[in-house]
Amino acid sequence: MNRPIPVALSVLTLTLLAAFPAQAQTAPGTGQTDTASLPRVEVSAEKDKGYVVKDSSAGTKTDTPLMETPLSIQVIPQQVLQDQKVTTLDQALTNVSGVRSQNLGAAAEQIWLRGFPTYTTFRNGFRIDVSAGSGTLAMTNVDELEVLKGPAAILYGRVEPGGIVNIVTKQPQSTPAYSIEQSVGSWDHYVTNVDATGPINDDKSVLYRINGSFDKSASWRDQVHNERLFIAPTLQWKISPQTQIKLEAEMGHNPMTFDAFQQAPYDAATNQIIWLPRDRNLTNAPMTIDNTHLGLDWSHQFNDDWSIKHQIVHNKAHDFGMPYYVAAFNQTGSAWTVDRNLISFPYIDTQTDATILDLTGHFETAGMKHTLLLGADYYRFKPSYIQSMSSTFSTTDAFNPAPPSGLVIDPTMYAQVDSTTNNLGVYVQDQVKLTRQWQALLGFRYQKVDRVGQSKSGTGFGGNDQFVADLPQHDSATTPRFGVLWQPRDSLSLYANYAENFGANNGRDWQGQALQPESAKQKEIGAKSQFFDGKLTSTVALFELAKTNVAVCDLIHDPLCQAGVMMTIGEIRSRGLESDLQGEIQPGWDVTASYTYTDIIVSKSTPGSGYVQGNRMANVPRNMLNLWSTYELKGEALHGWKIGGGLAAYSFSTDSSNKFNSPGYAVFNAMTSYEFKTSNRHSVTAQLNINNLLNRQYLNQLTAWGNTAGFTYGTPRSAMASLKIEF
Repeated sequence: MNRPIPVALSVLTLTLLAAFPAQAQTAPGTGQTDTASLPRVEVSAEKDKGYVVKDSSAGTKTDTPLMETPLSIQVIPQQVLQDQKVTTLDQALTNVSGVRSQNLGAAAEQIWLRGFPTYTTFRNGFRIDVSAGSGTLAMTNVDELEVLKGPAAILYGRVEPGGIVNIVTKQPQSTPAYSIEQSVGSWDHYVTNVDATGPINDDKSVLYRINGSFDKSASWRDQVHNERLFIAPTLQWKISPQTQIKLEAEMGHNPMTFDAFQQAPYDAATNQIIWLPRDRNLTNAPMTIDNTHLGLDWSHQFNDDWSIKHQIVHNKAHDFGMPYYVAAFNQTGSAWTVDRNLISFPYIDTQTDATILDLTGHFETAGMKHTLLLGADYYRFKPSYIQSMSSTFSTTDAFNPAPPSGLVIDPTMYAQVDSTTNNLGVYVQDQVKLTRQWQALLGFRYQKVDRVGQSKSGTGFGGNDQFVADLPQHDSATTPRFGVLWQPRDSLSLYANYAENFGANNGRDWQGQALQPESAKQKEIGAKSQFFDGKLTSTVALFELAKTNVAVCDLIHDPLCQAGVMMTIGEIRSRGLESDLQGEIQPGWDVTASYTYTDIIVSKSTPGSGYVQGNRMANVPRNMLNLWSTYELKGEALHGWKIGGGLAAYSFSTDSSNKFNSPGYAVFNAMTSYEFKTSNRHSVTAQLNINNLLNRQYLNQLTAWGNTAGFTYGTPRSAMASLKIEF
């Protein structure tokens, strides 16, 4: 697709939105939440079922209507997660424009937002720093997902400039409610979910909620299994009408097989990949991941205008295992053998301890209404690990592999790394209602990052068994964000924003020096519309985002990218169009749809980086399209039945060298459900979901190094049947 096409499409869409007649026209602002009126500190009722969400705090940390927020924010509500029977984060994020996610073998989740990759997610506004072995998200207690596009550094600190994903968990309710759900799926997939909530005492000042699940499955891939036990209790105490406190926890135990990507021989002389069967797994990587999350937050409303909120969080992931992996392929004539090595991780720990304090106030000056946010946050992130390996290989036929044998860990071949990163930020934000139609968003953040670390290695790795301290790293920056929104009628908002981003690079160059910090700048314009009295909403955004000092492997001093030697390249530029449609078209007919055009390239390169100026960035399709719709059948005989389906389509993506392309593909999904009431008024829902209905074979990514190709196959056709009882 040529660049003028999305530009023309966006102009046409904006014109149509502006020309669309207002539904039930009223004075601007009527029927919507006034940001100058602070919500009371009380437990809200359970949300209505539906596909449309009108409010989100992800972009401003205040409960602001999306139509009054000059930012691109999409929300995936609970009903979409239920209809699609989502069990992983990557499945859920398919519904949002500009986002692509991949589950790395149940050990981590990588997310691309506007073309920039990240492992970081947020939980109720709290950043969860992870590594590539910190596990995946349990969806059991997820109420909805908020996706904020573009630089979010002003409120959230060191994050990738493409945006953030915020996981909103299920909260205690004042009305007792209980549910149990059993699901059975392909490849011996069994999931049990339980949910209980309600008051503990008579005056309903103390509420609880407990979510729990047990998820066990095999795989369409050889030697792969996954098993997770998860529980998430929450206790909330409304001390007075003005003050409340909440204590929450999550605990997960996850024995699993790390199966992030397929590996196959690569013949560099002919530039050909020697394809293996897609269910072939040449490794065996058993791991166990334990996750713990503890959170305490309290809030107090001083008066009608001023309130305070404080959060304290401890989050830890601990995993260990002793897998064997592909070290190299060897070619003899037309035959290929594979060398496999044993690697041991006695532990990989990632721990975050953090606190956030926010003060929110409302006041007027010269007839303008202000919502002022003053905040500060502190994050301490401590990753550490020990890695050791064998000094010998086990060799077998790549096409008829035998289990490896004779591999023993060499005690001299080990490495231990420990580090601590302290992040301190203070920020101020002012949402100003200039007139009944015009609003402005102004904000600044000061961020300070300090990092210290040490490492040691055995003689087998060229070390002397002594710790060597890293050079301390200190970075700081002040970043702004500005936005303006014009709402000529309740059903239409036009907005523009500018934001900057800051991110400290943790890598070191070949001389051991710290890399210069990353920075980013974004310009964005867009339009938001709502139709049918707000039951259907749409967002269209055009953006240009540039990130500088991007850390990449130094291929001059680390040709195979194995020693951790890094360098920076000048700039990566992302431009694009994003469009989202979400809500109810007619009673019982719900839809969520999105289209994305992303042009992300290396705009300024550095010799030796392997990144060529003008090349596209890896794993980012230029075009992405998603459509999902459900319909509740009408008529007495069909009452309770729902049918639905949709597709997710992607154009081709490329690797970092732009040598290999993963072909474009489309995947079709479908569902049907039947809901009825028992004689004692319990609600029962039976549901069947089929993903990849046409059993399309496709690749999520593709790259090659040395004599090895690495790629990820998409999941073949799969089905899941579930039965849920609510009482």
